[in-house]
Amino acid sequence: MKKLVSVILCVTMALLSFAACKADTDSPRQGYDDIGNIPGDYIFNSILLRDPDIKGVEVLYKYNVKTGEWSTVCRDPFCDHLDEKCMFWNHVLFTYIGNTIYIPKNDEEKGEYGIYAYNVETDEGGFIYHSKSMVTMPLVSYKYDLFFCETDNRRAIRFDTKTNTAHRMAEGYAANIFKARNGELIWARGSFFSNDKFYTDLDGNYLRECDHETYFGKYWYKQEKREGYYMALDMYVSEDGKNWDLLIENIGPAATYQDKIIYFSASPYTIEEIHEATHVQGSHISDYAPTQLWMCDPDGLLVDGVKLYMMASQQNNPMVCGDYIAASLYPDPMPVGGERLNTANLLIVNIKTGKYTITNPGI
Repeated sequence: MKKLVSVILCVTMALLSFAACKADTDSPRQGYDDIGNIPGDYIFNSILLRDPDIKGVEVLYKYNVKTGEWSTVCRDPFCDHLDEKCMFWNHVLFTYIGNTIYIPKNDEEKGEYGIYAYNVETDEGGFIYHSKSMVTMPLVSYKYDLFFCETDNRRAIRFDTKTNTAHRMAEGYAANIFKARNGELIWARGSFFSNDKFYTDLDGNYLRECDHETYFGKYWYKQEKREGYYMALDMYVSEDGKNWDLLIENIGPAATYQDKIIYFSASPYTIEEIHEATHVQGSHISDYAPTQLWMCDPDGLLVDGVKLYMMASQQNNPMVCGDYIAASLYPDPMPVGGERLNTANLLIVNIKTGKYTITNPGI
């Protein structure tokens, strides 16, 4: 149980950094410029199959943000998407710009690694970049540019998808590109999950050390767990990263996008109560999941009566599209026996209108 709580909170804290809450009325860093998202018609999701006999297979799905209609990215009606015969088999290190998804792939015809671009609306795709060495994780997009490193001395590339031209960025950092936010790149020294991070501009020129991972625009954000509770947090804001003021109290996991803070309802249960219910009484953890999604600035309830699992599950895929954001739901029905929990069920919400769609691919 503690491991599950830790995983969810770690994902949430990472997501706090995917955009800044509104700093002031004159701030140029508003809207989806914060994460460089070019809106299209879809949110993309890589789903771990629930079949216990299929080990570690991820299938790429697309979800129409307006209708909630879902389908596999692969359009071959005779493909089962379960092995390398599928063009989009087992790809998790993807990103997307508008309706085009970008995937690091091996070009078997050329015997080289590369970046494959596929437009899901026009059904057109092809390699836009080739390399003698592999592309390391993650593949990051910001507006119309892709950023990635290669295993060959961690060579860093900025690729313009409008002109299909590559620019070799500044080197010598011995680091991986972690994410792009507010017109800057964040790098991680050593391990991708290292806390030793720093900022550069979009050409890789060094700017500063990463003072606090949740700093964007003009503010820092952090969450502190309420002692003894399964999932109850207080959110703080700071102008200097040193002096903190309470912003919202007693909430669940939170993230920021455009000028909004999006957060789950807090759990009223203590860790002991959850442990007793799930390990002794046989209840499932989803019975105690957050059921409400809230938005502040302005404050308001977005969604009620659903079993929320987590926000975006991948750093390079924040599951946003213009004014639409997505959160994973617990599967319905819940897995039984050896079946695994996946993130196929999505709640897709328009943060401007409050309208939402619940998807259930049933896989």
